[in-house]
Amino acid sequence: MPGLRLFIRTALILFALIPLFILGCSRNSIIAFPDTIKPEDKMLHTGDKAPEISLPDTDMRLRTLVDFADKTVLLYFYPKDDTPGCTLQANEFTDMIDEFEDAGVKIIGVSGDNCFSHQAFRDKFGLKITLLADVELEVCQKYGVIQEREKDGVKKTGIVRSSFVINPEGTIIYAEYGVTPKDHARNLLNFITQKS
Repeated sequence: MPGLRLFIRTALILFALIPLFILGCSRNSIIAFPDTIKPEDKMLHTGDKAPEISLPDTDMRLRTLVDFADKTVLLYFYPKDDTPGCTLQANEFTDMIDEFEDAGVKIIGVSGDNCFSHQAFRDKFGLKITLLADVELEVCQKYGVIQEREKDGVKKTGIVRSSFVINPEGTIIYAEYGVTPKDHARNLLNFITQKS
């Protein structure tokens, strides 16, 4: 009977993980942007306490800011995996990963994509940064990165490319919304090294 007990225990654990798998890591997660969000009320600034995060990474492990409490965290939000601007930005961070690590910085990217999308994005480009899946957009809302944008006369709500540098005490020491991807990694590293 010990084998049966182990089987039942394992089945119960797997059953308990199904909601996380479905909501955070499903292949067909749908991103819905609430119409009631007022981004101007949610935007964060230098000196604000960084909102906590709890999201799955590409390997489906739940990650929080506490996991990196001894480091400066560069938390950046981007619209979508494997698109030109987002790929450029992720590749620049990866190319400079050694310099960021030498400065004691952990780079974390967040989007509304699911874990499977993040895995494919990481593997396709050999990314060395941590990617977190915010399919429910809860962390995106906390950081005020869901905003209305207008393109070709059409208004859409989506994730605005944004970056935050958070010190080991959990305080935001740099906040930027509407980031231009090219050279952004270099500019942030220069800021961080000048602050230390």
